[in-house]
Amino acid sequence: MIEQHGSRMNTLESAGYASRLRRLIAADPQCMRILRQLAALEPQAYLAAGVIRNSVWAHLHGQRYALEQTEIDVIFYDAQDDGPRAAQLQQRLKHAFPGITWDVVNQALVHRWYRLENGASIQPLRSIRHAVSLWPETATAVAVRLDAQGNLQILAPLGLADLFQLRLRWNPALVSCAVFLDRARSKGFLAKWPKLKLAPAFFTAASKKAFHSGRLLRTKAFNFNALQILQRFAIYSLERSFIVLSAVADRQPRGNAQHQHNKAQ
Repeated sequence: MIEQHGSRMNTLESAGYASRLRRLIAADPQCMRILRQLAALEPQAYLAAGVIRNSVWAHLHGQRYALEQTEIDVIFYDAQDDGPRAAQLQQRLKHAFPGITWDVVNQALVHRWYRLENGASIQPLRSIRHAVSLWPETATAVAVRLDAQGNLQILAPLGLADLFQLRLRWNPALVSCAVFLDRARSKGFLAKWPKLKLAPAFFTAASKKAFHSGRLLRTKAFNFNALQILQRFAIYSLERSFIVLSAVADRQPRGNAQHQHNKAQ
């Protein structure tokens, strides 16, 4: 099973990328051990975000992405949980794999603590798919788990094309361009994986509406022409000089959203 946004790619492309991802993960013994352990502890939980993105990008650069001494995101959705379930799962994973830092989050509770850059709260997330669809980069919006039959289930609401075509693309569904740029700079995406290409922002109908409302870039003065200029500037900055990029990000207010999205994923 692969779940994706219908406009991102056709079925044949989707199936091809999904097969490639399954083969890549199946060839990584440590990743498979983690997935099996996770399925035994919490069958509906997913490995998500950076561990998938980084593994694919490293593979496409002829590198091995070692999971030891890294932080791995695990997500699940339980609206009935009042908090302890994530902590308990995190402790069990830490016991099973002590060389890894675990960040386990119940996505049903994210609205209780997550804040936008302007300090505003967000509405409760409706599902795991909804949560993943809001993540800052399209290539990050991927999660995987093993089902009861041991088959790899892939959740990719924004598709897998950007992940496998080495495109670094801002997803404006929740975070601003400043957060996206700051993540790209602080995580050193282009330094680690020089084949990456920056791509224009991916707008769904919902994120386009939010953009026009002024929520995403914190001002109604921006329009799509301004966005295109900003993106061209960001591409130039990222590819040639992190000094200029830092100036762009530093002019934006740095709130909880920026910190939270930089912490993991």
